[in-house]
Amino acid sequence: MGILIDTSDFADRVNFAKFYIPFSSSLCGSTEQLEGYIKRYEKKYINQLLGVDLANLFIADLVDQVPVDPIYLAIYNPIEKDLTNDQNSQIFYSSLCGCKNKQIETNGMKSLLMGFIFFQYMRDQPFSKELTGVSRKIAENSENNSFYQWGIAEHYNESVKDYKETQYYILLEKNENDIYQEFNGVKKQFTSTLF
Repeated sequence: MGILIDTSDFADRVNFAKFYIPFSSSLCGSTEQLEGYIKRYEKKYINQLLGVDLANLFIADLVDQVPVDPIYLAIYNPIEKDLTNDQNSQIFYSSLCGCKNKQIETNGMKSLLMGFIFFQYMRDQPFSKELTGVSRKIAENSENNSFYQWGIAEHYNESVKDYKETQYYILLEKNENDIYQEFNGVKKQFTSTLF
């Protein structure tokens, strides 16, 4: 079991934003492999999103993979917030993400983690790591599509959008309500090409 997500979250579909991709072992490898990616990347992305100190407080508050304290529930759940017309808010937001949003709208922390882990997992699927080295899987009657063709950049960018907006929400709350003082998250950028 992961910190916030399990392989069962991927069982019916990878459900983040507008993307619905069924997870099956014939398409995507094994559940055990996916569990390995969850263990490898989930804590890393939580630490990057929140900073190590806030991430540790957030994780310590979890009961059955869901936070109890309302301040942590606020960043775990989908966020929907209208921004004020305050000039400082708009300048602050624009400098953080390079855009001029009037709202913060996310799909929730679980969804953004699933997006990042799905990205990490799927980009490695054409390759197999063995004791003798790395090999590429080749099928007799098909050819591999590039990651760009099947939208891996879109999956990654959707998670980056939620990541940035979650961080912006935290920064607003830190400045306006004196909470999330431990925040020290890492900035992420959108991508158009991954390799």
